Amino acid sequence: MICSNEKHKPDIFKDTDLMKTILDLSSDQITVADGQGRFVLVNKSSEEFFGIKEEDFIGKTGSMMEENGVFDISATAEVFKTGNRVNFIQVTKAGKKLLVWGYPIYKQDGELDKIINISKDITEQEDLRTQLNEQSKVLERFRREYRDRKAKIKDDLVANGAEMIKLYETIDVVADIDANITLMGETGVGKTHIAEYIHSVSKRKENPFITVNCGAIPEHLLESELFGYIGGSFTGASTKGRIGLLEMAGNGTIFLDEIGDLPLNMQVKLLRVIEKKKYMKIGSTEESTVNARIISATNLDLEKMVQDGKFREDLYFRLNLIPLVIPPLRTRKDDIVQLSIKFLDAINEKYNFNKELTDNCYEVLLNYHFPGNIRELKNIIERACLISTNEIIESDL
Repeated sequence: MICSNEKHKPDIFKDTDLMKTILDLSSDQITVADGQGRFVLVNKSSEEFFGIKEEDFIGKTGSMMEENGVFDISATAEVFKTGNRVNFIQVTKAGKKLLVWGYPIYKQDGELDKIINISKDITEQEDLRTQLNEQSKVLERFRREYRDRKAKIKDDLVANGAEMIKLYETIDVVADIDANITLMGETGVGKTHIAEYIHSVSKRKENPFITVNCGAIPEHLLESELFGYIGGSFTGASTKGRIGLLEMAGNGTIFLDEIGDLPLNMQVKLLRVIEKKKYMKIGSTEESTVNARIISATNLDLEKMVQDGKFREDLYFRLNLIPLVIPPLRTRKDDIVQLSIKFLDAINEKYNFNKELTDNCYEVLLNYHFPGNIRELKNIIERACLISTNEIIESDL
């Protein structure tokens, strides 16, 4: 407890001019209240930090200042209520954050004489701390997303060789970049699966993933499938019209499989979609906007097709901004066993089997050339499970 000794020491509080001069020399915020909790002195520095004039303090209590919103909590009021020292962070009307200490000063007889508050501006430190906390939260969210992605790669995608590991690392980098990606590789290497994976780890993952097989849809239907049409726009068209796959994809991803089979007239229209992000439904005079990301795939040599005049060069460069080459299974010997186990587990679950492959089976698979790649591997294992009468499958795959 701090006491004022009235008998032996001069009371400098009585010399208000001297006291005010001393207080104004401090860059900290200092206020003095009487025994009733009413402010009697306030230094000049306080104006800036509390957002009111000195004279508006005088005669007011800390509680009054709280009610008027000068600060969220009053050290003077807390000291007056508890009779003890206080220390906390205070937010003021001027938007400042202050570290405030409140001290009670007592007379010899134990009666409260004065309350002194000393405050230090910590606005920048607190703002910095808040920013750091927010940055830490953002960083932790990115770390979690990265761990989730890595876990998904480990669980869902198989990569033991250097070539596939590098491919998935590249995917992890470009998944959230809205640049066009072209997946290249032989038939059956898993281009669709990887396109789905890119979508699933991108910021578009909550939106649709739409697949268009450019080689499977007849040329005369391809435009209406992609762009849609308005009612009655051609013979046989629905009177209600139809939305196209581009519109159906929304803010998601549209996967153009077998892009090398796209007719030249449709290549021109697709180029406009990529360049302008616009298209027209059949029969419409109004343009629609494309929001979907485009991923394409092919097992053909697009560069040679460009040279032969079968694929537009400008479209090739637009689509091929980020080319990803998926190696054939015959060069991925390190992945064959793990892929086989993955497919076997899925087949057992699908058919309620409990089949197993012997070591001889795996040896046969490791020595096979796999012209049909991963698709062929899956078919081999599924066929073996279906025709085998035993739980243990021998080497007759």
